[in-house]
Amino acid sequence: MLKAQQIQTDYSDTAQCPCAKISIPLDRFINIQPTFHQICSSVFVTDEWRNELTANLSNMSYYVQIGDYRAFISAHLQFVSGLCQQSIVQVNDAVRSFMSTSLVTGQLLSQTTFYTRLENLLSRARTNAPTIFVRAFQLARDINHGNGLMSVYGSNFEFVTRRNPPAVVSTLLIQSKIYNETTNCLCAQGSKCLNPAMFTSPTHVEIKGLHIGCLPSESLLASTFECFYDSNCIDLIRNHMFGNKNRTLALPLNDSDVFNSNYNPNTTINNIA
Repeated sequence: MLKAQQIQTDYSDTAQCPCAKISIPLDRFINIQPTFHQICSSVFVTDEWRNELTANLSNMSYYVQIGDYRAFISAHLQFVSGLCQQSIVQVNDAVRSFMSTSLVTGQLLSQTTFYTRLENLLSRARTNAPTIFVRAFQLARDINHGNGLMSVYGSNFEFVTRRNPPAVVSTLLIQSKIYNETTNCLCAQGSKCLNPAMFTSPTHVEIKGLHIGCLPSESLLASTFECFYDSNCIDLIRNHMFGNKNRTLALPLNDSDVFNSNYNPNTTINNIA
């Protein structure tokens, strides 16, 4: 490489250096090591931690009815785990696809041209990889809302009975739930209605960065990972659950790592995904 650069410098106007091979696989001279958000390698996305945290939790319908975060935390943790798994698969597939392509040129490239070509290829790969994931993800979100499917948690619609005297038989109806009641946000009209996540029993305690809403998936996407950077917030969750406290001990995410990341603790999960 150094010798080729010297020749190009000394004979820039006359040097001709045709390539013996016009295409070279990128994996011959590029190594890519993807990095993922630290939540994906934390204890918070493991089945063991989630199961211990939610052990002995019962009467879910009661917690849904009073808007208590205990009803949603398992779904949120599972969804974060699923996002991590899918992101890792998609990124690794994109890296393999990129590395299997070749750099094609008939002549020796200058160092500047070489790096420009590589940067263009990398930029295109970085743009295409998340686009595929986002489109598939958005399609699933649109199908869920478009079909008006009732969440298994009863968080978007609920059954109510109505009796009209003198009739003896009551009528069973499906009623849309309302979040953020000051704006009358109906789940029947949109799936992005939200309330701040909180424990409502025995007292009301808000959990920073987290939300509940019509669908656990949508409320999580509108949330942040702020709580998981804060040991006090993690302990707040642990102390309001009924699992074994010794088995749910967890270190907070490393807030110094944000300097090496594109995302701050208050970045919404939707923007990270």
